[in-house]
Amino acid sequence: MSIRLLTKQDAEVYAEFRRSLWPVHIGAGSWDVVLVKYFDNPHVAACPGSGLYGNFSGNTMTGCMGAYPMPITLNGSLYPGHMLVDWAVLPRLQLTPAAGKLFAHLLALPGRKFGSIGTTHSQTPISRRATKIESVNAICVVSPAAALAALGGLMSSSLPAPLHLQSLPLVPGTEVCPPDAIVPQMPLDTANHAFVQRAGDFWQVYCAARNSNGSVPLRLKTPHGEATLVVSITQAGRYRFASMLTLSLQPQTAESARACGKLFRKLLLALNVSVLADTVVDDLRAEFLKAASLKVRTTPSHWWAIRKPDDTFAAADVRWWLTNAERDSHWNLREQMSPYVK
Repeated sequence: MSIRLLTKQDAEVYAEFRRSLWPVHIGAGSWDVVLVKYFDNPHVAACPGSGLYGNFSGNTMTGCMGAYPMPITLNGSLYPGHMLVDWAVLPRLQLTPAAGKLFAHLLALPGRKFGSIGTTHSQTPISRRATKIESVNAICVVSPAAALAALGGLMSSSLPAPLHLQSLPLVPGTEVCPPDAIVPQMPLDTANHAFVQRAGDFWQVYCAARNSNGSVPLRLKTPHGEATLVVSITQAGRYRFASMLTLSLQPQTAESARACGKLFRKLLLALNVSVLADTVVDDLRAEFLKAASLKVRTTPSHWWAIRKPDDTFAAADVRWWLTNAERDSHWNLREQMSPYVK
């Protein structure tokens, strides 16, 4: 068996692998999403080795794993890295060394390595050599009656909402903005904070694939401050949900966060969104979410920093500021209901 990086010419190879993996769900694994996520993503240039790798037996692909680009900014320096994701092998090989060989191959790529919340199959090998990066997820109730009806599993199986950006029911002070006008989010205090800086070029690529991810780039304007943000809006039946991927406040004050949050709630209600999901990274984000909802429910979550001998700093020695934008699963919300192995 051999492992190699997939190219743009591997569409049929990838499709045949997905058909073999899930024969009753032949639409699983959109190649269009692979192209955007791994080839068009501007962060690839900053993270050598990024891409989707295949394990091959002859000309047959038997497994895959992705090195999703994750460049870390810390104290003004950029550290290349990858989130190890999209891990799947054919059922007949799941008890063989095939999966472990994929993991070892990608772990050896240049730069730092990370893991996200996946299945128990992926968490066990990652946890053996990784440091847990703690985080806090937030589920925000926007519309109580709809939220109570919708939280019973519908959110996890929703698909991109069929919204037309040109005819969104906007409220005064809100507008759809060009994706490249999204201001990069970052912590108020950047000293010893490790974060991923996503500029307008990233959001331009991401929002161009909104049929798969439900993305909506927005600008909010209030007398106390402004905000740019990107949310993905999904829908299950008549219920809609939003997940916030990035939020930048100007100025970065509690007053601005509360004012923009209140305005955002008005927009969510106009869009018939009942629940907002986010990661609580700091007090400003908490103030925004509190103002944008009737009630905020928080639960612990985490990432993994997979230790390597050549790491230039230990994950436990810095403060991490990671948001929903760092989860790779938001690229392909069109296929949330497919049995992906993450």
